[in-house]
Amino acid sequence: MINEIVLTEDQAKPFRAQMKQTFCDDPRHKKNIPLDKQPIKGYPHDGGWKVPGVAGDPDESGLYWLYITCPGCGYEWAIWKLGVSRSYDPTAELETWKCNRCGRLHEGPPTFCGGCGNDQFTKETPKPINWNEPHATAKLLKRYSINATVQKASARQEHESKA
Repeated sequence: MINEIVLTEDQAKPFRAQMKQTFCDDPRHKKNIPLDKQPIKGYPHDGGWKVPGVAGDPDESGLYWLYITCPGCGYEWAIWKLGVSRSYDPTAELETWKCNRCGRLHEGPPTFCGGCGNDQFTKETPKPINWNEPHATAKLLKRYSINATVQKASARQEHESKA
């Protein structure tokens, strides 16, 4: 019997922040069906991910295969198919690299900065993100420049606050 888990929203946040695709693009759908609000489920699997706040049995690896079920067609999307790296570990201290020109932080090691095109970086070790604090996902998005919309909005707010 498989011990299936359903991640709480706090447990799912770091994985959702890594997702590059947030919809089911099955051609049978008339339009893409959003997956970003669907629960992330999982079961013990040696090739899976560590889940914050979930301890595995001592006999198990403590890793879980994570997936999201499309409400339209029932397809079970493994989160790696949605862009979450198989090596991603939300419980580990994140390795970051700071662009020497513009200061933008990147999950690294990057080859070039998407903000200014620079290829010179300095390795940094920021404080780990506390997923229980408010706005933890927004901090991760800001730290790694994952979402251009969030970047533009925060830059606009920063500019307006200085004016």
